[in-house]
Amino acid sequence: MLDEPETVTLTRDVVAILIPAGTKVELPEGASAVITQALGGSFTVQVQGHLFRINGPDADALGKQVIVGPDVADDASDDELEKAVWAQLRTCYDPESRSTSSSWAWSTKAGSSLPRPAMRRARAAP
Repeated sequence: MLDEPETVTLTRDVVAILIPAGTKVELPEGASAVITQALGGSFTVQVQGHLFRINGPDADALGKQVIVGPDVADDASDDELEKAVWAQLRTCYDPESRSTSSSWAWSTKAGSSLPRPAMRRARAAP
């Protein structure tokens, strides 16, 4: 979790996505990057004044651990699916809120569960 933006040096060349254009750009090993946001395993970094998204499988280029998403069986029960969703939410961080997304989500949950149709759609997506 980030308490404030963190400056790192890229440990290898990495393909990133330029924000907001969506253009793929190769950032070189040794470049200085400021991690401005880490959400669910992907990272937003600032390099030479430009913002880029670096996908989770490339976290090692930032010196971060690659976060693997939840492993949920196709025939998982609603309770198993909900537990996996909450576990994934605990990996999200938004520096603007200064708390993890799951802290907010848990405080707003108040005994209710996530909408089942939304969870099913998310699980069925490729």
